Amino acid sequence: MVMRRRRPEIPDPFLLLFMAALPIANSTLINHIIYVQSMMPFQYGMTWYTEGMKALWNGAVLAESDNTITIEGNQYFPPESINRNYFEESTETSVCPWKGDAQYYTVVVGDSKNDAAAWYYPEPKESALKKVGTDFSNYLAFWKGVQVVP
Repeated sequence: MVMRRRRPEIPDPFLLLFMAALPIANSTLINHIIYVQSMMPFQYGMTWYTEGMKALWNGAVLAESDNTITIEGNQYFPPESINRNYFEESTETSVCPWKGDAQYYTVVVGDSKNDAAAWYYPEPKESALKKVGTDFSNYLAFWKGVQVVP
């Protein structure tokens, strides 16, 4: 009888990063590590829901939700979590090869405008819905200096 040794599995580099940070973690750092870790698995085709996220810009809370969806490292906020007082329709559009056509909003806080700082997919492709595992129609994501924090 020949005994074969199992090839050791190569550890996930993101898990190693997470584990390396644990000994130095305090409660604030742990929250940030968990948030960062929750964004990473999408590279493996997984979608994570994250609790207690906020989108902030110029001191205003643009969105706040316990039910965001992480897609490609971006937090997508449900439409009902958006503070509509800070949004104006934008003429900007773009196309994602796998998610579909995106629409944009300009964020307005006081006298400051952040053009096309939020985007959403009104009608994502059917294949995108299957890949993500849930309907993310009209969920908003942010960029251009909008902070998304736990």
